[in-house]
Amino acid sequence: MATSAVEALERARSAFEKRSYETAISFCKEALAMVDTDMSGSAAMRLRADILLLLSEINDVTGLWVDSLLYLDGVTQISTALSDTKMRVESLIRAGNIISKKGRWDDALKKFEKAEEAATKNGIHKLLGRALIGKGTILWRMGRYAEAVREADRTSKISGNIHDLQLVGTAHALTASVRFDQGNYAASIEANRKALECFEGVEDVYQIARVLNNIGETYKVIGDYPQAIENLERCLKVAEESGNRRNMGYALMNIAECKVRGGDPAAAKNAAARAESALAGMEDRYAHANLATVWALIHVAKKEAKESFAYFDRALAQMKELKIPYDTGVVQLEYGLAALHFKDRERAKEMLSDAIDSFQDAGNKAMMAKVEEAFASIKE
Repeated sequence: MATSAVEALERARSAFEKRSYETAISFCKEALAMVDTDMSGSAAMRLRADILLLLSEINDVTGLWVDSLLYLDGVTQISTALSDTKMRVESLIRAGNIISKKGRWDDALKKFEKAEEAATKNGIHKLLGRALIGKGTILWRMGRYAEAVREADRTSKISGNIHDLQLVGTAHALTASVRFDQGNYAASIEANRKALECFEGVEDVYQIARVLNNIGETYKVIGDYPQAIENLERCLKVAEESGNRRNMGYALMNIAECKVRGGDPAAAKNAAARAESALAGMEDRYAHANLATVWALIHVAKKEAKESFAYFDRALAQMKELKIPYDTGVVQLEYGLAALHFKDRERAKEMLSDAIDSFQDAGNKAMMAKVEEAFASIKE
């Protein structure tokens, strides 16, 4: 047992770094109890906030986002009581990041805008950069690409002024995501490689895994499956070593898609099942929608029309709820191609027509060309 709340928090952080999450939570609760019984005043409130931030981070990593947000609410209340702007902005940014994972774009955007306003007013440059990246990420998800790139550029300027390699990496990664959605795959890979170099420099294993996944996904889209799998397996290894189940799930679902497109549905099924296990219990609707699409493709490969259409319907409903134009278009295109494969021409026409609209909204000419090519194969 720790002799003080500070010691208990230090032990919790050590356990967290070793990915012993249950142990970390236990030490956090011990620290909270000691704060309540042994301390008072502003020092107690600040230490309580530090403990709640760590609890929030633990629950974020393990995919328990509702609990993570509840802990952040406690931090926000403390920041208000102490009139601590830096603490308030930190809690706003973390809350925005979690809410964005839940696909609640408007709510997340409001958090980041509040953080941006407070950080700007008080000259907190590093937190301002993080708020701008959060804001830009939401704008990217909403298909507002020019605005997203603007926020990435603003972040790059700030990060250069304060020599923050972490912010430089996040700016490159955001730019890469926008270029990917616009179909500029070479530029996307280049920006992601710059981001990877930055994150390796600061040893941020979460971002390293995320960028490797995105590079792999880009190679997957252009049909270079060996390069895709090479990067995705690197991502999976980093994610497994860090214990981040979300990154593991994304890597595995992309590996599954590469396998099924490469003609190995059995290996794809195995990877998809592992992805499902990694993502079990998480509130990540975007991940579950993508995984449903992968399962649909596996059933197409197994010539099971009914099952594939059911998974496509599930994926499409989830993507429409999330209001992400590019990814909605991807599901509609794949659904249309599957319908063509199973000779369901009317369903194919409907899905491909909808896909064109989605890719127009996303501004992706490369994907629109793919849809037009599929349309040409439908004989009247």
